[in-house]
Amino acid sequence: MFAAKPSNGFLLILKDPAPRAWRPGLWWRVGRRVAVGGVTAGSATKPVADMISIKLASKG
Repeated sequence: MFAAKPSNGFLLILKDPAPRAWRPGLWWRVGRRVAVGGVTAGSATKPVADMISIKLASKG
C-alpha cells in the first residue's frame, strides 16, 4: 500500500479519475490522486509543485 504522500513529494487531487499508473520512485496515480516524489530529492520536487501552483492560480 502506498502512503498518502510520498516523502519529499506532493499530492495532487484531479477533477476526473484516470487509470492507475505507476513509475517506481517518481510518481503514482490511483483514481483522482496523483502523488509525485519518493526517491526524488525535495529540492527537485519543490520547484515542480511551485510551478503547478502558479499555473493553477493564473488560470483561476
